[in-house]
Amino acid sequence: MKKALIIFLFSFPVLIQAQSKAKFNGTDLKLATNKGKAVNYNALGMGILPSTELMVGGNHVNYRRHGFGISWRVGVQAILDVKKLNISGISLENAEKNNWLTGNTTTKYAYSINFNYVKSLTKKIPLYVGMGLTRIRQLDEVNAYGNPDAKEWILNDKKTRFDLNFTAGVFVPVTSRFILNFGYDHNPQTLFFGISIADPYNWEDIDMW
Repeated sequence: MKKALIIFLFSFPVLIQAQSKAKFNGTDLKLATNKGKAVNYNALGMGILPSTELMVGGNHVNYRRHGFGISWRVGVQAILDVKKLNISGISLENAEKNNWLTGNTTTKYAYSINFNYVKSLTKKIPLYVGMGLTRIRQLDEVNAYGNPDAKEWILNDKKTRFDLNFTAGVFVPVTSRFILNFGYDHNPQTLFFGISIADPYNWEDIDMW
């Protein structure tokens, strides 16, 4: 009996320590799974210069310490220019066969989409970098039916393609709800300026990350 009591007394602190450690680890696990909601910024804006192409679109990010984002652009300049140009129904094959091509070309950027990795510089300022694809269309000028006084444009199917695009940018809060977005797109090369109006509770869980 005495021997059993001595074993119990020596074992009791170990049991208490193990139980406390289990409770502590359980608390840690609970806190780890409750990270708090992520921050979302959704900006709309436009990309201009150095390219003359006017691109409108948006950047959307979702992050804690890390996250993901999507960027998209639509070539407004391409839409406007195509409406101004005299687009012909002549096929490229027919124009090449009859030597109607003048050698003048113009490149239009129809749209692009990028998938981005997001890293928080601070809890409220995220940086994003990513890559994706841009739809590029080339138009060739022709002498319509061999008449040098009748200039028209045709779509060059051989040089209309998808090409790689790269993007990078940052979101900078001005007030609790007004966020500025500055970015760069490589294809076409444009500087993007956007504005985001954030949810009033967008940052309520950032101290839990």
